[in-house]
Amino acid sequence: SGLVKSAGGGGGIISSNMATINGQHNTSSTSYISIDTGLDVTITPASTSSKFLLLSTITGAGDMLFVTFFRDSTNLATDDTAATSRIIHQGGTQWLTSTMSFLDAPNTDSSITYEVKFCTNGASGYIGDGNDMLNTLNVIEF
Repeated sequence: SGLVKSAGGGGGIISSNMATINGQHNTSSTSYISIDTGLDVTITPASTSSKFLLLSTITGAGDMLFVTFFRDSTNLATDDTAATSRIIHQGGTQWLTSTMSFLDAPNTDSSITYEVKFCTNGASGYIGDGNDMLNTLNVIEF
């Protein structure tokens, strides 16, 4: 995790936090679940007007793998928005990398947790290959 403070008044980056995981994480759940070791960032907004840019890079494999952002227990993907991604591959072991982004305005100054969760269509889905595939979540407050 890193912290960057903006210089001067307003409009700049207030903080920047990053979570990373590697290793292999799998599921066949059709409901969104946490990645085993947790790809999450907990932050207390500087003010109720803070906005958060969420950026994530995920490498996965499986028949149909879905990845999305959560704020606490709320799925930020209300439909097929930038807050969700589908990694689709019919069998085999080909690993595909997907990026997601989402701008969130939670309107709170209480602690919140942003997290990347995943699920499948019922078949086995994998995040990371257990070796060198790094998966990331960046949360930038401004």
